Amino acid sequence: MNEYEEMVRRLIQSAPRPMRRRLQANLPTVRARYADLDLLIAPARNHTEFFLWQKGRPPEHKATQHLCDLFRDKRITMVDVGANAGIFSLPLARVAAPGSRFVLVEPNPEVLARLRANIALNGLTDVEVVEVAISDEPGRMTLHFSPNDNQGEARLGIAFDTDAGGIDVEVTTLPDLLTTLGIEEVDLLKVDVEGVEDRVILPAIRKMPKGAIRRIYFEDSHGEHWSESVTDALTNAGFKEGGRFRANALYVAGD
Repeated sequence: MNEYEEMVRRLIQSAPRPMRRRLQANLPTVRARYADLDLLIAPARNHTEFFLWQKGRPPEHKATQHLCDLFRDKRITMVDVGANAGIFSLPLARVAAPGSRFVLVEPNPEVLARLRANIALNGLTDVEVVEVAISDEPGRMTLHFSPNDNQGEARLGIAFDTDAGGIDVEVTTLPDLLTTLGIEEVDLLKVDVEGVEDRVILPAIRKMPKGAIRRIYFEDSHGEHWSESVTDALTNAGFKEGGRFRANALYVAGD
């Protein structure tokens, strides 16, 4: 962070909220370092990237570090549904053993461009990007944008109270995607889809063989949008909670 950025950062921290919002809205896209990665971030339009720009680490830093320690030098398969700009999963791709496979799923073109740029900036070769949304039925749906201009908060099929527009995106199911990619086992499934976690996770644990997905990390603070409890379904399928990180939970498959 250069001297000018540091001055703006301090001003945002101390300014009244209306001024903070105006200052943040005018922040440029910049480069940042995190977890030994060179990252392109847009703090004006993404909460995770703003947090990284302001604090030097993303909101899910503790979870990322926990999983990096768990998978360091191990050959793994990870699927990230709602990959955003890659700030969560790319640190894992950096520390995993060669021959690992990282599938990053993201339907939002704006953050998708930064995701691809961040993969290229760091020369990560075990990472593939899939431009699609995940739900419980294939087809096409609207990806609704958040009225607070947080591109990382876009939501599939559920409009916000204040209309901020949206885009039409291709949709598939997680079991169908894994079949297409030839993936039979997943060491870590990460899901960040702003309230439609049930549409992503439940078809996977019910259609795939028991034990095919070993760990699931997901945000469980949007349960009001679920058709049924994801946590109850995971417990019934033999998963146990293996840790909590802010508004996210890590569930681990039983023996």
